[in-house]
Amino acid sequence: MASTITVAGSVFTAGQSLAAGAPTLSIRTAGTGWLLHINTSGNTGCGLISGASSSGIAAGWEGDYPVSGSLAPGQHRIQVVCPSGKSAKLTLFAPRSPINDLRTQFSNSTQGMFGS
Repeated sequence: MASTITVAGSVFTAGQSLAAGAPTLSIRTAGTGWLLHINTSGNTGCGLISGASSSGIAAGWEGDYPVSGSLAPGQHRIQVVCPSGKSAKLTLFAPRSPINDLRTQFSNSTQGMFGS
């Protein structure tokens, strides 16, 4: 199942770090949707990958991206990809429910180590 997570909000810019590290990604529930916390760790040319789609992220940006609760039902694999490396590939489970929230938080807590 291919679906798209649309990144909402403004684009923020920051300076390039001399020694960029690997990007990080985490998910938490927020209202009726989710909040993705993304840290590009000083990288440029990063993207948020969801299924077959990608959204660009401003250089050196760290912050939260809200994701609406209206995603298609199922598993949504997401990852931040930068030239210097990739974040863990996490799974967001939709729609929001107690069981799917537990599954999403398990993926977040283990940083995708067990797939799902």
